[in-house]
Amino acid sequence: MPTLVSMARSGETLVTRDPAHGLWLHLPPGARGSGPLDEAAAARAVVDHGFVPIEREFASWAELDDFRQARAAEAVPDVVVDRDTLTADDIAGMLRVARRWIAREEGHRARRLAFELLRVPVVRVDPDLLDQVVSMLQELTGGAVAPLLQRPPSDPLTPEAVKRLQQPAAA
Repeated sequence: MPTLVSMARSGETLVTRDPAHGLWLHLPPGARGSGPLDEAAAARAVVDHGFVPIEREFASWAELDDFRQARAAEAVPDVVVDRDTLTADDIAGMLRVARRWIAREEGHRARRLAFELLRVPVVRVDPDLLDQVVSMLQELTGGAVAPLLQRPPSDPLTPEAVKRLQQPAAA
């Protein structure tokens, strides 16, 4: 039966105690450094890093995880971003951040961001931005997503259809 000793407000990082009273640091998937922890480091997590002390025992890891997610949802409100208002400059800035994450070996964060960027209208209509996002995803997934992200072959009728739609309707 695991005991949740403390956790970051985001719920991504936590300290647990196993049945033998050993302390463990659990970092987000893909992050390095998870493992055994001493009492002093566990105390510093609360004092220096703002972890919330909890000290609660759970019947299972699944129950602990449900609690962790519920607490994190209360502590960290959803951030609403209107994708329609993002500009090419906004996306360029986000891609720079994603590259810094990759350099710090936090590719899981960059991958999540890149997939979200595929849903942004300016990325979908700007071939250069789309290529940058797709290239990043290919790099992060070893090319596994490449077949899913290929553009469909162009339809020769599309330019004509666009011209017809742009012409004013006859009265």
